[in-house]
Amino acid sequence: MTGTTCRSHWHRFRFDCSVPIRDCEALLRLASFATEGLCGIGATSAVSYRLVPDLRVVEIDINGHSGCILAAVFRAFVRREYGVGGLIEDRILIPTMESG
Repeated sequence: MTGTTCRSHWHRFRFDCSVPIRDCEALLRLASFATEGLCGIGATSAVSYRLVPDLRVVEIDINGHSGCILAAVFRAFVRREYGVGGLIEDRILIPTMESG
């Protein structure tokens, strides 16, 4: 496909200050193990994610099926542990033309 640019879609989770960021990291690891069981080690290890403690943010690359599964499992774990109020942002970041 000539002339097309692949733009990444990320799912951003931002946490309330009452949620310990270390717990978020542990829940992300646990969600990764669950995703491994569903999608396989290779597909799961190919998923990129970012943890930004200062911003209280976890972002997961959802361009592939396993990334979407990881985001869904992670959200379920976070809501189970901290309730809906634990997440203050839960959205997909749509790339702009400038972000390429």
